Amino acid sequence: MAAKLSGRSGNLIRMTSPPNSARRVYRLLGFFAVLHSAAIYSLLFGLRFSFLPRLWLALATLLFLWPLILALHPGRSMFGFLTPVSIVIGLFIPRAWHYKALVLEEYNTTRVIVSLSKMLHSSHRVTLSSLDPERGVGLGETEITDPAEQKALLSALIEGIKKNDGSAFACFIPRHSLHIDEGTRSVDLLICFECEKILPEGLNVDYTVLVSRAPEPVFDAALKRHGVPKPQH
Repeated sequence: MAAKLSGRSGNLIRMTSPPNSARRVYRLLGFFAVLHSAAIYSLLFGLRFSFLPRLWLALATLLFLWPLILALHPGRSMFGFLTPVSIVIGLFIPRAWHYKALVLEEYNTTRVIVSLSKMLHSSHRVTLSSLDPERGVGLGETEITDPAEQKALLSALIEGIKKNDGSAFACFIPRHSLHIDEGTRSVDLLICFECEKILPEGLNVDYTVLVSRAPEPVFDAALKRHGVPKPQH
């Protein structure tokens, strides 16, 4: 009787233990998880290149899938799970602040794009200003009353925000501004095309938003049409 129970227990252990092939695949997955984390750590030093910030953010976000994959794989074991996950966490923690900053940047950018897109379909007063940042004075301003011209300015700005590749200069020398009065609220956009940044006020965004230089000719053409001096670089 004891021999039968012993045999059944042995069979149960063999049945519940993962096969060798599953364990090999699991070790390989653990290796790729560590390799992925090391790549994220290394790529961070190259974020000065324009195409990397959003790529880095996407790859870093995918890193959160590894604990789930390793926890659910049939070849899992406690040691096999804890070892790669501990290394992944150890490599990620020193760069968590940078991940948070990029997430906030993407969130703010999306929020500004959504807000400006809604303004394309509502009535409001728009004032375009030309600024001289060196003297800290305005060169002039004009109210844009034509709905088509308002839409052209806002559309150009939205596309400029979308086209920014994640790069910007460490400066802020605004030469354009937009004041948008919707009746219930006012929005001010201080724009520096040279440094590729926008400082929004009235949109509950605490940081600058990146923009490309593509909208600048549209803004300068509008200033010229209304007889407002164009900002000088």
